[in-house]
Amino acid sequence: GKIYNINSFPVYPAQVDRVISMVKGVVDVASVVVEEVYGPKLIAAVVPSEELLFDNDLLADLKKRITDECLMMLHESMCPSEVEFLVSLPVDSAGNKDYAKVLERIGKGREFAGN
Repeated sequence: GKIYNINSFPVYPAQVDRVISMVKGVVDVASVVVEEVYGPKLIAAVVPSEELLFDNDLLADLKKRITDECLMMLHESMCPSEVEFLVSLPVDSAGNKDYAKVLERIGKGREFAGN
């Protein structure tokens, strides 16, 4: 898997995904690194289970549980600074998660470095 540096600490999105996917209520996850004005930022795109999708309280609870799990299992720099909920993750023609498209979807309306 890819390695990124965040706060001069190596970050492995695949490892982050493994931890998040163990959280109850998470159907799928793709962690991506977004280059922002103030430096790279790790964001987890999470597909929650259907019964949580339209309930803001349950989603807020899931977000907290994801954050808690990451803080418990991973180095602080490998904990996503944001969790974004998506109905589904984009896949490529082979049926694999399309991280570039996830990045595109999450990146809409953000302040990117170099814009």
